[in-house]
Amino acid sequence: MRRSMRRPAPRKAARLRRAALRATATFGLGLSLLAFGTAEAAPAAGPASAPVSAPVSGSGVAPPSAATPGAATLWTPGIRDAAHPGRFVREFARRKALLRAPGPEAVLALLGAMVELQGEIPGLEMAAFLDGARKHREPLVASHAGYLRAQLEEARGDQARATAMYRAEGFVLDWQIVGPFENTGRAGHAAVYAPETDPFSAGQSFVGKLPGEPLVWRRFVHEQAPRGAFINLADLLDPPEQAVGYATVWVKVDRPGRAALHLGTSGAYKVWHDGVLVGSDDTYRTPTPLQASHALELRAGWNRILIKLATDDGMWGFYARLSAPDGRPLAGLVSTLEPQSTPVSPGAKDRSVSTGPKGQVAKASPGAGGVASSPVGVGRPGAGGVASSPVGVGRPGVRSLRAALEAKGQGPRARPADRLALVEFYRWTLPFAREDRSAVDRAREADSALGTARSAYLLATLDPDQNNSRVALQRAVERARAEGSGSREGGAPLLATLLVELSLRDRYLGLESRARALLDEAFRTAPDDVIVELALAERLSEDGFPLAALAWVGDMQRRYPDSAILARQQAERRMNLGRTEEALQILGTLQGAQPTDLGVAAEMQDGLLRLGRADEAVAIARERVRLVPGLPESHRALARFEEARGDLAAARAAMQRAADLAPA
Repeated sequence: MRRSMRRPAPRKAARLRRAALRATATFGLGLSLLAFGTAEAAPAAGPASAPVSAPVSGSGVAPPSAATPGAATLWTPGIRDAAHPGRFVREFARRKALLRAPGPEAVLALLGAMVELQGEIPGLEMAAFLDGARKHREPLVASHAGYLRAQLEEARGDQARATAMYRAEGFVLDWQIVGPFENTGRAGHAAVYAPETDPFSAGQSFVGKLPGEPLVWRRFVHEQAPRGAFINLADLLDPPEQAVGYATVWVKVDRPGRAALHLGTSGAYKVWHDGVLVGSDDTYRTPTPLQASHALELRAGWNRILIKLATDDGMWGFYARLSAPDGRPLAGLVSTLEPQSTPVSPGAKDRSVSTGPKGQVAKASPGAGGVASSPVGVGRPGAGGVASSPVGVGRPGVRSLRAALEAKGQGPRARPADRLALVEFYRWTLPFAREDRSAVDRAREADSALGTARSAYLLATLDPDQNNSRVALQRAVERARAEGSGSREGGAPLLATLLVELSLRDRYLGLESRARALLDEAFRTAPDDVIVELALAERLSEDGFPLAALAWVGDMQRRYPDSAILARQQAERRMNLGRTEEALQILGTLQGAQPTDLGVAAEMQDGLLRLGRADEAVAIARERVRLVPGLPESHRALARFEEARGDLAAARAAMQRAADLAPA
């Protein structure tokens, strides 16, 4: 049985970025360490956020003793003092300053915040920052802050509170889903399948992708399989490749009126409201919550929404949020996956709506392959697709952050700073298909207008062409050196980041001496950057001194006792040195503070099996099932560990539960 735990893995974009990541992995650093993320996606189990002291509280494990002055011959410790507060403290301060902007550009303070800061800034400080952002004067910024605040609760394991917070912002979480239907050659977007034409009936079945296997509507309850408000069809529908699925929900409002449906989708989609097509797009991309927006005319009482979503061989899911036209939460909104009586509009009516700046649709510009792109990421005519269009001249549309930033950041009169803000938004929200060069073109325009290290860095980040990206990165390094340590554009911290990135790429190309020189320069530039130090510690380990590298990481933990990254590094290095028991104690502390982190749980289980403690590995798997009972993969994992300890009956029961959730 082939299954996928497809998660919205933030931080994966162009091929060049993946090449750099392979080099990063060679250093032994995860992508979250470098914080070179490119997507504001929201997996249910994000990076650990546990404050971990050194020694780890209650573990009995102390870091290796720090080097005394004059005794450290293999490594030189970094600095942490008032003038050198550390990488993450600096980044947190930068984001606080960005949040002071009065308009939609303030969202740049929030995009990527969980990727870059969760686990490195104390949880109470992160919560206070997000709670403050929820009061922002721009309702779309305030709502996104509320979304991230819910993510923080989800990471802590408080699913009930997280669910309530998602719903308060208008996220629609529970759906009836059915599939898969055929999408070979991406033909499923144009094909008409029965769920989009037949009235809903709880007992109905359909002929789908696999002959002889009837498809029925299945219940997707987010709280039982939480992934940051992401509706992951691949959790319950199999096979999740070259497929089309449908999701439907009923929403209730007290008064009729216009509403906004904000979507983030992994593939080509169509949206119907009470049988009327209101939106369509044929883009395949990494889903994030801020990619597209459509206008709906909701009736008082119950309304049915139906979404058709295609996938090829990537992720398969979506985000959906309903709001007032200006982006505020919709008063009195109720949603349910239980069927309700709603009016049905016969025929294939098309009232597709997508709004650009000030409620108007801007002129589309040709994208890759002749596909036009509109300001809010919808309305592109595709093969057999239905293009979104305005609902009439002068009628008010709906607002979105993307439309607002595009209105300010595009065109001949756009200010350079607004151009750069739009590019930063694209970096995290990934609204375009991989082959669409719209984001790269906007980044090139911003770099031409500004000519700064940061503008060149963003161009290097977004350009999928390996050679062009490298040229842009080298240009960014040269500019950062010229701008100096006090530059408002980033100064020494940005230069250090650029040097580490270029070092990783050089090493991937086999330019070892150049890579080492760049990394040494990065350390001289920012001696309080733990990511630079970790790269140097890994280099020391690879040079044949793993115990010295472990001591170096221990010294970093004394300077940054709240860092989850350093705790994970300690555990990994101890595990690799055969100190499994010590590693397990550190991981146990991390897991206690972030119970939904699947990565920590998996590392603990691997260590327990090494020690022959299968019963304890099973206990962790059972706790995972308790936290996410609706996720088939959690039951399959439990089955594997039950088998490892010899309880075949329990293993069969767990596999049966997984099969009940997602028949294959």
